[in-house]
Amino acid sequence: MASLWLRLSVLIFVIGCGAPGFRQAADSLTSAQREQLVATAQSFIGAPYKYGGHTIEGFDCSGLIRAVYGQVLGVELPRTVRGIYYATVEVGSGRVLPGDLVFFRISGGDIDHIGLILDKHQFLHAAEANGVIISSFDDEYYRRRIFCVKRAN
Repeated sequence: MASLWLRLSVLIFVIGCGAPGFRQAADSLTSAQREQLVATAQSFIGAPYKYGGHTIEGFDCSGLIRAVYGQVLGVELPRTVRGIYYATVEVGSGRVLPGDLVFFRISGGDIDHIGLILDKHQFLHAAEANGVIISSFDDEYYRRRIFCVKRAN
C-alpha cells in the first residue's frame, strides 16, 4: 500500500497539474479542519447523484465538493470542476493530505471529475451510477485517470 501512495505521488509530481503560473499550495488548514472536511463528506455517503445537484437530495461531483467546503470552511468554491480547478493550487509530491482535491480526466479529454481525498488509499466523490461513494486509489480505473491533486487555500 505504501508503494501505491508513492506511485500516486510520483505520478502527480511528473505530470503536474498543467496549469499556467504553477503555484505550490501551503497547508493553511488545521488538522481539525481537515478532519471536519472528511467527516462532513462522509456524512453524505449514499446521497444520490443528480447532475447540477449540490444538496443532500442529490449531488454531482463538483456540487459535493462545493457543499463540503462551504459547510465546513464557509468557502464558496466555483460551481464546476473546471472552475474549482482554476481556483485551487497544486499540491507537491508527498504533500497530499486528507481534504485535498483529486482531479480526474474520466472521459479522456479535459478535467471532468473531482473527489475529496480521505486518506492515502481512498477518496470520496459523487459518481453518476452510485451517488456519493468512497473509491480506492487501488482501483486501476481511477488511478489511470488521475490528473492532479490540488488544495483550496
